[in-house]
Amino acid sequence: MHRSVLILDWEAQDNTAWGDKQWPRRWAREVKRLTGVNPIIYTMDSGYWQVAGMETELNCGIWIAQYATNMVTGYQTAPWNLGARGEVMRQYTSNGSLSGWSGRLDLNRFRGDRAAWRKYANPDDKGTASLPNVKPTPQPTTAPTVDLNALATRTIRGDFGNDPARRQALGSNYAAVMDIVNRRLSGSGVTTPSGNAGSYCVVVSSGDTMGAIASRTGRTPASAWSVPSGNINRIWPGQQVCYGGSVASSVGAHVVTTSHVVTAGESLWKIYGSSWPAAAQRNGLRAPYTIYPGQVLH
Repeated sequence: MHRSVLILDWEAQDNTAWGDKQWPRRWAREVKRLTGVNPIIYTMDSGYWQVAGMETELNCGIWIAQYATNMVTGYQTAPWNLGARGEVMRQYTSNGSLSGWSGRLDLNRFRGDRAAWRKYANPDDKGTASLPNVKPTPQPTTAPTVDLNALATRTIRGDFGNDPARRQALGSNYAAVMDIVNRRLSGSGVTTPSGNAGSYCVVVSSGDTMGAIASRTGRTPASAWSVPSGNINRIWPGQQVCYGGSVASSVGAHVVTTSHVVTAGESLWKIYGSSWPAAAQRNGLRAPYTIYPGQVLH
């Protein structure tokens, strides 16, 4: 007694009482009657309306789950919307990453100190002298295994957005992941033949801009590229543009023609026309044939 914090997990899944505002109140009153403990109610922000007011009615703490993003994130001292509901605690991710721990974690921020936390289990400080001196179990020190290639695939798909959000999401893996991303998108795993002054050429795809081409190939600035029109703002699908050499003298240069980077709004039909089924098969796509901006098709 008076050693545990009691919490109700009030969620819609497998909960036939969901939507009944009186159910968590009846539960809280019974818990307080039997134990003397002030319980905490955990619910998602969209379900707050069912427990709103229990803070003052029954002295219950409210624990809100609401995520600003599903990106991988570390511990945050001031997560998004902290305190917006007057909650005692906020869960801000289920995709958390902490140093020294493999896998993903739910991460939370408690809006109080140790004494405030203890009050939920022991509101009247009953038997404080007999409470055990509990020390947290040390976390494993083995470094987590990070699949950089999987992170690169998600980066290309757009899961982590653009910088600075991407840099924050990837953390210490940012440089290694972006190196893989740039190699994939630029085709730089293929060695440029010698004797061509290092020229690297790309065939323009639908929706391309020179800024986009320079960014995805890692060859910047865009103004360093040579284009047939002489104006980097005037390019057309099917044209060859080159970096490190002129378009006219690009014979023997490495030319990227076998891949296409998906842009927003594109579909397999828009990219490949009536030959889209072959492209789907070639890229290992299955129904419903979903593609994503930044995805590389071959």
